Amino acid sequence: MGRWIVSAHAKDIVGKDGHFAETAPGRGGMDYTAYLRNVTALPQAVPLMLEHLSTPEAYDEARQFMIRKAAELQIPLG
Repeated sequence: MGRWIVSAHAKDIVGKDGHFAETAPGRGGMDYTAYLRNVTALPQAVPLMLEHLSTPEAYDEARQFMIRKAAELQIPLG
C-alpha cells in the first residue's frame, strides 16, 4: 500500500477503563521506532502531522518527542 500513502499522523494511545484513549506521541504505547522507520521508508516523502492535542504546549511536547526520536534513529526530518 506504500505508494498510495499520502500523509501520516503521529498519535499515541493509552488504555483507559478497558478502552483506548488518544494521547500525544510518546505518552502511550506506540512503537515510534518502527513507525518512523516505516514512514520514512515509503517510496515518496509524506507529511507527518500532529493533531487532536489540546494546547500549544502539548503540540510542542509532541513535536519535540518526534524530533528526539528521529534524531535517535538518525532519520532526517524535513
